[in-house]
Amino acid sequence: MAGRPDRGAAWVRAGGTASVGKSVQLKLRERTAAGAQVADVGSPTLALTTTWQSLSVSRTTTTAGGNLGLRVSHAAANTGPVLEADAFT
Repeated sequence: MAGRPDRGAAWVRAGGTASVGKSVQLKLRERTAAGAQVADVGSPTLALTTTWQSLSVSRTTTTAGGNLGLRVSHAAANTGPVLEADAFT
């Protein structure tokens, strides 16, 4: 429904010592019913630590009948255990 405020949230932490200090964001992408991207908004960036941290992002939808996708974006990811994410809402 257009004009509806939506919020996404998740908890993240570094999956290994090589990921400590790397940047992550929670991103919310809105698409039309036909699949065209309308918007891709991100939470404030935070630096990964070994402690669980909360990320959240909000958006007011602009299209009717579309969908929203939620994902974690990790800058400069390494190979191996990069990050852990849990409790997506």
